[in-house]
Amino acid sequence: MDLLWPYYRISRIKIKTDRILTMNYKIMAQKNYAGITVDVNEEGYFTDPSQWTKEIAVEIAKEEGIETLTDQHFAIIEFLRNRHMNGEALSIRSINHSGVIDVKTFYQLFPGAPLKKATKIAGIPKPASCV
Repeated sequence: MDLLWPYYRISRIKIKTDRILTMNYKIMAQKNYAGITVDVNEEGYFTDPSQWTKEIAVEIAKEEGIETLTDQHFAIIEFLRNRHMNGEALSIRSINHSGVIDVKTFYQLFPGAPLKKATKIAGIPKPASCV
């Protein structure tokens, strides 16, 4: 039985080659920040957080409408990156309980959609809690 299984599978593939098969591929884009080309998804979030640098963060922040990144910005960015690297879920509530910053200040530092902006600047994927 084991010997027939590969043959069956090969013949099945051979039959299917006569038909048109469609495949869904995700096309990864690339962006250039601070002279470094990085891989991003269709929304502009990093697909490889290891490509991130502070210089890149400054450029992304300007794109997102934040002119300068302060020490408070970088403190929350480091918190988000550490949580992501440890596999922990990201949410505004977790930021409030972090002891790094309170929610009101978080909204002031990253106006609009703070968690989306902060994670994009931090070079990590968009959290599942963000729509």
